Amino acid sequence: SKESISRGKLIIREQGSFAVGGAVIARPGTFDPIAHGAYNPTNQPSEGQTLHGDHAYVFYQMPDKARRLPLVFWHGHGQSAKTWETTPDGREG
Repeated sequence: SKESISRGKLIIREQGSFAVGGAVIARPGTFDPIAHGAYNPTNQPSEGQTLHGDHAYVFYQMPDKARRLPLVFWHGHGQSAKTWETTPDGREG
């Protein structure tokens, strides 16, 4: 039954976020956001462009009565933490 599955409320003692690592690759030159910005999305020149990668954004929650080993959720490529929050029909993720 549902009552036997229920284990009470989850009390979050601490939550936060932080960034880890990261690299920026920059092309020489000057990027003109007016001439080559959102109004002209095709044929973008690479001069002055930057690529940000090799990093992670970490969001964490620590329960009030934590166990010895952590539970880590790691979503797949192109997804976000939203994967673990809820399902499309509103159930818990």
